[in-house]
Amino acid sequence: MLLADSIGAAATDALICGLAVVVMIVGTVPMGFLSGIGMVRTQSIVILLGTLLRLATGWPLMVSGFGVVGAVGGYFTNYALVLGLSYVLCVRSLTRAPKHPVTIGPPPQLRLSTISTFALTFAPFGLDQFLVQAFSPELGGSYAALSTMSKLVFFGVLPIVAIVYPRLLAEADQGRRLGILTVAMIGLVVIAFGLTVFLSLYPEQVTRFFYASRFSEIPPEVGRMALGVAFFSVSALAAHALIAWSNPYGYIPSLVAQLIGVAMYAWQSGSLEQVVSNQLAIYAVQMVLTCGLLAFSLSRKKDAGLTK
Repeated sequence: MLLADSIGAAATDALICGLAVVVMIVGTVPMGFLSGIGMVRTQSIVILLGTLLRLATGWPLMVSGFGVVGAVGGYFTNYALVLGLSYVLCVRSLTRAPKHPVTIGPPPQLRLSTISTFALTFAPFGLDQFLVQAFSPELGGSYAALSTMSKLVFFGVLPIVAIVYPRLLAEADQGRRLGILTVAMIGLVVIAFGLTVFLSLYPEQVTRFFYASRFSEIPPEVGRMALGVAFFSVSALAAHALIAWSNPYGYIPSLVAQLIGVAMYAWQSGSLEQVVSNQLAIYAVQMVLTCGLLAFSLSRKKDAGLTK
């Protein structure tokens, strides 16, 4: 609220935005719990209901002249419903006895390495905007438009990651767990790279669909940016698998990739082509290192099992 004037917003506008962000962050706790106990279908229904409420409240507010504040108000009602409903469902799940006995494998401990793996895995996916603003602010608008459009590749495969992760945690048999991961990885690769091919073949049409006549400079870079996001999608699933297999070093690949990326941005970032090259390199290094560490971890687990 203290910085509202510097961005041309009223204090009340900043307050509404802040409340929406707070409710959104707090709501991730019960939503994550639902995912962790395998209630992915229930979690999806909660998200759907929140989205419908956002449209039912945000759209009328925007039409009534509240503009961006009205849109943010719609998001606030969305996250408030998600928080309240998911919390109630979590409490009910804890107070009811399970219908069938469930045998699960040992869950990973909530260690600093686990939290670091989650945070650093998604660092390249979110810090790119900050790097562009820091080194080439004049490219901020074009890159934001390109990045937003290309990140649809990841959101297209995010349901696979969301569903598979709790399954990996709950499966005690290593053979079946590896089978789940293999099928999920194949499906993710097919969808992610399929979307990448689509965006690469029709960059002008997709850009016009999203932005009409604006950002006519970004179509040549759509394919490479989408390819980078496809690489990141593979890294995301591999990082979740590292956590499921209790690897304490899952954060290192993403950390190394991000540090290399910062150096590349500092070295060259004068054009949109160079910025996309930097980000593509970050995603590629992250994928190679993360998948390499996962393969090494699985081979060690297999050798340990044979020894026993």
